[in-house]
Amino acid sequence: MKRCRAFQLETGQLVENVRSVCRGKGKILVGTKDGEIIEVGEKNAASNTMINGYTQGGIWGLATHPFKDVFISASDDGTIRIWDLADKKLLNKVSLGHPAKCTSYSPNGEMVSIGMENGEFIILMVNSLTVWGKKRDRSVAIQDIRFSPDNRFLAVGSVESAVDFYDLSLGPSLNRIGYCKDIPGFVIQIDFSADSKHIQVSTSTYTRQV
Repeated sequence: MKRCRAFQLETGQLVENVRSVCRGKGKILVGTKDGEIIEVGEKNAASNTMINGYTQGGIWGLATHPFKDVFISASDDGTIRIWDLADKKLLNKVSLGHPAKCTSYSPNGEMVSIGMENGEFIILMVNSLTVWGKKRDRSVAIQDIRFSPDNRFLAVGSVESAVDFYDLSLGPSLNRIGYCKDIPGFVIQIDFSADSKHIQVSTSTYTRQV
């Protein structure tokens, strides 16, 4: 056996392990561990990603940008992915190292927050996808995470039947400024009032509390 030619998969994204290859009519289809199907031209070696996907587990987090046609998803495979709604394609992905359970954009579109299965939450800057701050005050999964309408506060709801609050104006140290505990059932969803002064919480006991 002698190698005749090698192809570099230039997709603009990190390509996980190749799992299958199919050749025919001047093109090669490549299937990856990341659930992607990539088409490669034999003559020009150009790569075209036809399908993007996740590697394992469910997609738990989903949030739309407040004024752009993009959305973000978060999954058990430890990544968040940003998608273009109009072109129906993957724009970027970030590996977080732990399963992600929820995500949300700030109302001004400058930040995105992600709640993790291990109790940690992370805030990224949208333009650069760099970490602005991260914190872990709980040891169980974060179920929902929300910015207040005035972009000042972050509410983090967990399986510990609690909601923690953080004042983002105090900087990336993310010191907890308060919390609500002993909520009946674990937190499923959080909503702020329009004036950012109150929240309502939906729980696993099918109750809504304000």
